Amino acid sequence: MEEINPVLAKEDHLEFYYDYYYPQYFDTLMKMVKECGITTYLTHNAYNPRALSLHHKNCKINPWLNMSVDCYYSLFGQLNMQSATYFCEYGAEYMHSFLKCVPWVAEQECGYWFDAPKVYGPELYIWNIWTFAAGYRGMNMYLFASGKNRKGMGFYGTDHNWQAPIGLHGEKQESFVYIQQSIQDIKKDKEIFRKELKYDIALGVKNDPGLIWKKVAKESDEAFYVLKTAGFTPRLCDFQSASVEELLENKCLWVVSDEMMDGKVQNILAEYAEKGGHLIVSGRIPCKDEKDESCTFLAEALGIKVKYCEEQEEDQQKMVWEEVEYDIGRSVQPMEIKDEYIVARDRNGNPCIGRIPYGNGIVCVMGFTPRLRFRNVADAILRLLKEIEVYPLVQNARYLRVLPKEGGESVVLNLHPVQVKEEIQVLGKNHEVVLEPYSYCILEKEVEEVGTVSGI
Repeated sequence: MEEINPVLAKEDHLEFYYDYYYPQYFDTLMKMVKECGITTYLTHNAYNPRALSLHHKNCKINPWLNMSVDCYYSLFGQLNMQSATYFCEYGAEYMHSFLKCVPWVAEQECGYWFDAPKVYGPELYIWNIWTFAAGYRGMNMYLFASGKNRKGMGFYGTDHNWQAPIGLHGEKQESFVYIQQSIQDIKKDKEIFRKELKYDIALGVKNDPGLIWKKVAKESDEAFYVLKTAGFTPRLCDFQSASVEELLENKCLWVVSDEMMDGKVQNILAEYAEKGGHLIVSGRIPCKDEKDESCTFLAEALGIKVKYCEEQEEDQQKMVWEEVEYDIGRSVQPMEIKDEYIVARDRNGNPCIGRIPYGNGIVCVMGFTPRLRFRNVADAILRLLKEIEVYPLVQNARYLRVLPKEGGESVVLNLHPVQVKEEIQVLGKNHEVVLEPYSYCILEKEVEEVGTVSGI
């Protein structure tokens, strides 16, 4: 392979392996399998949801290739709403809407990397439920059984207990019954879990081969988490490859950008807004193309001026919107915008959000990527979108996660170790929901109110 394309192999290892080597490798492997008279499918595993971006071109060249992913909340140290959103929801959505393949998990957490801290059965119960409710269609649990390696083997040495549900001698551990119950409940509600999500906004993310190692990759799933917290259900969109007509299928498109964007893509985004779309660009308004040369088509079309400024952590940075202060925690890109278009300024008085009428649509430029350290960040995003008449399907769910389905039902999940009671609005209907720790319920489309539902 290096002999066939020596220049690419030498100059860009990432592009060579992920956009050139792997697609041809899988194509060759499938041909060999068929020549042997074997009927099968091939799959490739990504080690976390952001790593799925590495295989964008592979899935386009080999659409029959089935991607899988790892799903471990312990990589974030503990079970929490952000880890569940990232692994269970963002990962499934990336595979379904972006890669156009059937989402499944090759390594589903059923223990812990170590034997401390303790992993609890109820956590594993709701983790499995969340995984399937969010869109995954299958999973392989890892490591399901404890054991002993030969001397000298094993990443952490001889022992690979990892709090697995099956002990070294075949005995069932505390977590086994919770995992067993989760599978029974998944089967019980599989028809609803398998239904498509009902979306209310499109989230455009980049797909570069080295995306996982760039800041804009983490900023993409952070924007996803903020939108989910605000009550929205985002559909991931490959905005770099989409036509204007395809983008216009979405009333509102949120694009997570860095400073680099191809000039053709910038023009398509401007045309999307001109023809009536509502466009939000967060992170950095592009000022360069992919060749690192000056390219400001979008900024020029909007009548604004922007400067290059790498996004950095800035803990004390705030945003002030009509005397209400919101946490940002990031450096803000310098922007020159007409005063009548400025929505909010940073603590130094510089514009950080602008809302610009453009043709038949609206463009909101946000010189930072929202990050949820405080709930008011999601409140600010909800406020911004409501002002351009973009409303979430879920409202007032501050502690529960609601997954609205196309059939009219919704899955409501409680990830907390305490009972949660909330009055929420889903698909225009009000519900009072009471959920026990680590449990879920189904809101049927005909039902107005739901009482207490326990998981296990």
